[in-house]
Amino acid sequence: MVDYIKQRCPSQLRWWYEYSGGKFTDWGAHHVDIATWAIGADVEGMGPTIIDGTDAKQPVPFKNGFPTVDNACNSANAYAVICRFPNGIEMNVTSRGENGILFEGDKGRLFVNRGKITGKPIEEKWDAKHFDASDLLRLYKQKPAEGHKNNFYRCISEGGLPVSDVYTHVQAMNTCHLAAIAARLGRKMKWDPKAERIVGDEQAQGLFARQSRHGYEIPRV
Repeated sequence: MVDYIKQRCPSQLRWWYEYSGGKFTDWGAHHVDIATWAIGADVEGMGPTIIDGTDAKQPVPFKNGFPTVDNACNSANAYAVICRFPNGIEMNVTSRGENGILFEGDKGRLFVNRGKITGKPIEEKWDAKHFDASDLLRLYKQKPAEGHKNNFYRCISEGGLPVSDVYTHVQAMNTCHLAAIAARLGRKMKWDPKAERIVGDEQAQGLFARQSRHGYEIPRV
C-alpha cells in the first residue's frame, strides 16, 4: 500500500519494481521468449547458468537491490545483461540498439521484430523450398496460424496448448527475472535451471520472489 501518484498508474506502472521488472519483463517477455525458443532452450530444466548484470544503470540510487528514493521509474533503464547458456550461446538482453532480436552466428546475422525480418538468410532466401503449410501448422501445434488472442480462445474451446504456452514461457520469464535481479545488484550470478535456484548468492535468491500482500497471495498447488 502506497500513497497515490500518477506515475504508478498505467502505463508507467511497468517501470516500477514493486509491480514489475521494468523492460526486462515488459519487452523482454516478447523478445526473450522468441530467442529462447529459437535456440532450443524452452524446455523445463534448461536456461542460462551465468547472468552478468554488471553493465546496468538505475535511474535512482540503489542499495542492496532496492531503490533508496521514492521516484517515478525505479527499474534499470540502460543495460546489457549477458546470459550464458551451457552450450556456449550468449544472450545479450539489452536496452541499446533497435528494438527486436538479433541472431549472430558464423554464417551471418538475422534481425527480426514485429515489423520486419532482415539479414543474410533473408537476402539469400535460405528458406526457399524448405518449408510448406504443414510446418506452420506444426509450429501452431496443429491449429491454424492466427493471433495470440484467437489462438488462446481456440485452445479453450478445442483443447490443446496455445502457440505460446505457459510451460515454455516459464523458461523465458526465468531469464527475464534473472536479468532484472542481476541488474538490480550489478553483479554476476549463477543459476541452476534444473533446481530453479540462484546458486551461492542468498541475497539474489531472496529477490527471486516477493512476499505477497495479505489477501492477494497466489495459491500454491
